[in-house]
Amino acid sequence: MWARVFASDGEEVAPSMLLEHLASLGLVIEGHFRGDDLGWTSGKLLLPKHPESPVTIERYLTETDDLRDDLNSWAAGLEASLEYAPQAGPLME
Repeated sequence: MWARVFASDGEEVAPSMLLEHLASLGLVIEGHFRGDDLGWTSGKLLLPKHPESPVTIERYLTETDDLRDDLNSWAAGLEASLEYAPQAGPLME
């Protein structure tokens, strides 16, 4: 499953706050994040019962990241790997 979330502000959500929020919902999640001097850039959320299927999250900064190539690559991957799935069309839109 793929999901993209866009935010209109530049506020970074700290990994600890994200994990605390998930815990407040009753979810037991182990988080592993990596980043650079601009903050975290990616992370993996592991569910204890399914560590082989992490949820991967990525954070991009529109002011500093050249996103067009990334978006094109993401779209090409989606077209190639999800063409069998009924939700591929709406995801591309």
